[in-house]
Amino acid sequence: MEKDLYKYTPITLLISYRINTYIYILRNNRIYIYIYIEYKIIMAANNTISKLFVVGGSGFVGRAICERAVKMPKEIIGTVQSFSRRGVPESATMENSNNIWLNNERMEWTALSVTKDNHDNSNLKTAIEESVAKGEKFAVLCSVGALFENEKYKSFLEKPENLSPFAGNNNNNNTTTYDQINRDVCISIVDTVETCILENNSNENNKNNNNRVPFVFISAFTTPPGVSQNYINSKREAEEYIMEKQHILEPIILRPGFLYDESRPASMGIAAALKTASSTSTFLDTFIKQSPLPNPIMKEINNIHNVKDMLQAPPLRVTEVADCILTTLIGGGNHSSILYPKDILQLSKSGL
Repeated sequence: MEKDLYKYTPITLLISYRINTYIYILRNNRIYIYIYIEYKIIMAANNTISKLFVVGGSGFVGRAICERAVKMPKEIIGTVQSFSRRGVPESATMENSNNIWLNNERMEWTALSVTKDNHDNSNLKTAIEESVAKGEKFAVLCSVGALFENEKYKSFLEKPENLSPFAGNNNNNNTTTYDQINRDVCISIVDTVETCILENNSNENNKNNNNRVPFVFISAFTTPPGVSQNYINSKREAEEYIMEKQHILEPIILRPGFLYDESRPASMGIAAALKTASSTSTFLDTFIKQSPLPNPIMKEINNIHNVKDMLQAPPLRVTEVADCILTTLIGGGNHSSILYPKDILQLSKSGL
């Protein structure tokens, strides 16, 4: 009967300990040795991951995830492999104590060819095939995305003195669209994972679908003011495609609000403004509803729903998104397939 009261779950425990030895020599020449062992559990994980594949690992969000993951004990996360257009980040060659992790032996940087009309995932496919063949536990993460079709906005956030490119797109042949970056890249990665799994099942006649592949997608909470609705539409279409593949994947979709970090100085000011506006949004919302404003004005106010949505979503540090992902992947437990800003913040602070 007692066995029915317990659920046995494999848990990896990392324990730090200290041994103190005391030797006493008494008058009768007898020697007594006392050994005290002090220990504490510094981390408990329900899941361990041999390899974490991060598509877009050299980007703003992906880089934070890679850094957090590779700094975790190797017993929890073995190898982190990034796939991106630029391959090895430029900062990897700079002598800076903050960049030591970039050259960690457990961190791999791989170039991934993504053009306007083609997504060459051959390097990613090879890496996944190797993990599948070895029977390794692995997870795939897609952090590729663009807020504007003109991707020069990223240089503005990194260096505010650059001219803001927010209006319009590049109007040249190199311009990528929301669908190509936010949707199609993700879909191609999902297809690559599915192909590898199905080919392995076919070769080994293994139809066991219980071990689904954790697949993390960085989506968005809403369309920020001034951004095309096509931005969020492309994200939602990618989400739908992921959810359709739950026989192969274990979807983990994050919908964060505005993300900021010191590496993008302009984002710090925007985040501070959003936090201030968010603190007063409830008061303003109540005031507007109770004020005797003419119907035409009220209609216009209701049309800017994306502004209200943005204020309801707390700005998040990019490291908070990374911590949430690792907690979800490793900590186990029940969680929704779609995580909203407040969910992300809560999970990032819960630890492992």
